[in-house]
Amino acid sequence: MKGDEVAMRTRSAFLSHAVAAAGLLLVATTAHAWNTKCSANNFTFTVIAGPCPIADPSNPVCGGSGGYTGIQYQMTGSGSPDAIATLVTANNTVLSPPATQVFAPCVGDSATGLGKYSCHEEAVRVSPDQNKTFWVIVSGSKLPIETSIAVKKGNSVKSAAIVGLGLDAPDACVSSCGGFHPDQTLKKTETLVFKGCAVTFVLDLTSGEVISAANDPTQSTSQNCSPLIVDDVSSLEVFYHGQSLGLGDFGDGMLATGSTSCTTRVIGGRLYTWGSPCP
Repeated sequence: MKGDEVAMRTRSAFLSHAVAAAGLLLVATTAHAWNTKCSANNFTFTVIAGPCPIADPSNPVCGGSGGYTGIQYQMTGSGSPDAIATLVTANNTVLSPPATQVFAPCVGDSATGLGKYSCHEEAVRVSPDQNKTFWVIVSGSKLPIETSIAVKKGNSVKSAAIVGLGLDAPDACVSSCGGFHPDQTLKKTETLVFKGCAVTFVLDLTSGEVISAANDPTQSTSQNCSPLIVDDVSSLEVFYHGQSLGLGDFGDGMLATGSTSCTTRVIGGRLYTWGSPCP
C-alpha cells in the first residue's frame, strides 16, 4: 500500500482523488444500540417488551414462537397528549392498533403529520391504556429498526427516535426459531474476493456490526495472499482534486486505487485490508 492507503493506518483516514474516482460509496450502516427510550413534547416512551414473537394478538405476551411480532411501549409524563403516532415499514400488516388507526404509505398520520410523503412507511396512531402502555403488533416475523414516535400536544408536534418493527426476518430464523428473538444474533455471511484473495465476513444482520472476518483459503485462487489487516480509525477525510470534501461518516463501502494489490472495506469505523500481497 502507498500514499493514501498508508494513511488509512493512522487515526484519520485520507482518501485521494484516485479513490474517489474509483466510486467510493459509504452507506450509513454503522453498528449501534437500539434506542429503547425517547422523549418528545415532555412525554417519555420506553420499550418494556419486545420486539418478540406473539402467538395471540388479542392477548399479547412475548413468547418463544408465534405468527406475529410485537413491541410494547410505556408512556410517562403528566397529562395526556392529543395524539401519538409511530411508524412501521410499509410491508407490514398491522394487527394492533386496529386498521382504523393505520394510515397508508405516503399519507401519514392526520394529527401529527408523521409519515406524510414517506412512501416506504405507514403511520400508526396509538392509544395508551389505563396503565399508559400500548402494543404495536404486525403479522409475520419482523426485524427491529430505528423508527420515530411523534407526539402532538396543543399546537406543538415533536418526535424522537426509538426502536420499532421493520423488515421481514430471514427465512432461516422463521423456520428454526419461530420468529425473532431479542437475544438471538441474526447473521449474514459474505465472501469478497480481490485479486484472487478471499475474505469471509460474518455480519450482525440487525446492526451491521462485523462479528468476524478472516482470510478464506478455500475460496482464494491466489497462493500469495497476505493476512487480513484490521485497523480502527476515528475519522475519515475525503479529498477530490486536492480539495478536502470534509469528514465523512463511517459505513459499509469498498475502496481501492487500482494501483496496488490491496483493497479495503470500511465498516463502522474499522478498515479491513487484504490482497496479494499487502504491506
